Amino acid sequence: MEAAWNVHDGFEKTPLRVDGPAGLRVIEQGPVRAVVRLCLSRRHSRVEQDVVVWADHPRIDFVTRVQWEERQVLLKAAFPVSVRSDTAAYEVQFGAVRRPTHRNTSWDQEKFEVCAHRWMDSRSPATG
Repeated sequence: MEAAWNVHDGFEKTPLRVDGPAGLRVIEQGPVRAVVRLCLSRRHSRVEQDVVVWADHPRIDFVTRVQWEERQVLLKAAFPVSVRSDTAAYEVQFGAVRRPTHRNTSWDQEKFEVCAHRWMDSRSPATG
């Protein structure tokens, strides 16, 4: 019997292909924030994501709505970034966990899945 959650590290070798071009439009533009909506589809599934950029806050919000009708297809949100830190902290149910940001050792290579509820922080522990 296969485990209920058994993701292998090779999942990155077969990225999700979407049907047709992505829809992209500005849905809000004002003095406080701007919102761009991205729409993707695959067979009978649909992903709609609003990217919210704030005028006076150094953050970007992603509001995502998904109607997922695929079987045995993993949908993941990935944000490729250049992080100059050996570790990152991620919010979990009752606190935070710190994990490496690299895959330098065999132990690190197996830690490609990261649980994160609402935030992650890659600042160095020494600099806060």
